[in-house]
Amino acid sequence: MDSVMGFRDACEKANAPGIIMLFPISARYGGSQFVAFCRDIAHQAKVPMSLHMDHAVEIADIDFMFDIAEKQDIKLDSIMIDSSRCDTEEEGIAMVKKYVDRANKLGMAIEVELGRLEGGEAGLAAIAEGKQTDPDDAEHFIKETGAQILAPSIGNLHGHYINPPNFNQDILKTLKSAYAHSNTYICLHGTDELPDSLFVECVKNGVTKVCWLSFAAQRAKLIYPSRR
Repeated sequence: MDSVMGFRDACEKANAPGIIMLFPISARYGGSQFVAFCRDIAHQAKVPMSLHMDHAVEIADIDFMFDIAEKQDIKLDSIMIDSSRCDTEEEGIAMVKKYVDRANKLGMAIEVELGRLEGGEAGLAAIAEGKQTDPDDAEHFIKETGAQILAPSIGNLHGHYINPPNFNQDILKTLKSAYAHSNTYICLHGTDELPDSLFVECVKNGVTKVCWLSFAAQRAKLIYPSRR
């Protein structure tokens, strides 16, 4: 809770918008009251701020969030339904599509990941080998599901970069062109340790949302060394 309030305070001090991002493991641990607390902090902030759930892989976690939204009016602003571990594109489309209408009725945006990012994050199984996004596959996936936010794989990874990042900007440029006149937005994951110049280039090529988590988590370990 302290980190949520601290994030809000920092955004207000900088007069900058922000997104409070939950992982399924923290939402399920804290329960509906914690989600409601995060929502209230976001929506009562003095700057534009929203509440997002990242990398919802398990159906049980997704159903939990939709249940508390529909039954208790505790709603996220957006949720990432992560189908990247599905065996086929058709399975991924089916997984996402069944939630889109429900999300639209609730005013929640749906984020999806196309391709596969190497590495791992809190509560997620690590992926040994990434797969870059095919823009044609992404366009088909977005069209079939109706998702509003796309998180592409362009050489980015979750966690620490052993080698200097090498992003395929051509993928971003193609996606930017494809979605220039639509309500589809591009989100960049795997942004730890990136130089400012790379952020600038990615934004220039169409990125409008950035996820930045492990950087803060690593520094929290320095402040609270006894916590896991």
